[in-house]
Amino acid sequence: MSRSLYSLILSDEVVSELDRAALKAGTSRSQLANRILAEHLSLLTPERRIEEVFRSVDRFFNEGAEMVSRFIPHQPVMQLKTALAYRYRPTLRYELRLYKEAQEGRIGEIHMILRTQAEDLLDQMEQFVRAWAQAENALLSPEQQRPLYQLQPGRFDRSLQLPEEGIDPEAYSGLLSRYVQLMDESFKSFLCGRTGAADLTEIINKTMKGETV
Repeated sequence: MSRSLYSLILSDEVVSELDRAALKAGTSRSQLANRILAEHLSLLTPERRIEEVFRSVDRFFNEGAEMVSRFIPHQPVMQLKTALAYRYRPTLRYELRLYKEAQEGRIGEIHMILRTQAEDLLDQMEQFVRAWAQAENALLSPEQQRPLYQLQPGRFDRSLQLPEEGIDPEAYSGLLSRYVQLMDESFKSFLCGRTGAADLTEIINKTMKGETV
């Protein structure tokens, strides 16, 4: 959504309240005024699109007990946390980040973060995410854009692709939620030995049914 400079005449009282509200929300006067006007006119701004996606993701995971969702309105990032059935039950965290505008066909990132000193657990996480990325790419057609992956000890980053049909917040939030849930369930099953690297292609294909985020 493009932006231009406009001149408006507003009362001092309105500007004062606008500045107070902008300070409280951690944003600028212009950004808050743009958000208020867009909401009043029922326009889907990038900020509102992000918030609608995250609100729906938050509702999806609040219906179950496996993950704890942390959603803060007007923020481009949200978190999901879960515990692993491993010794001291370390916390596995997923961070979802959405961009206001697409960047080279990508609209955001997923970060899978595991804080642990257990080398064997870190090794299993690395084995899983490498197999996961390989399985995903095996299901993509030659025309589809490949996600970007980055792996560090205890952290796996994956880009989110811009859907060909554009972003409908409700539909995309469902797709994103199912993807994170599938990744989480598959990793836990992998740790328990119920799922192997060779099983992931079939699992992803069966659950996502040709869809990708």
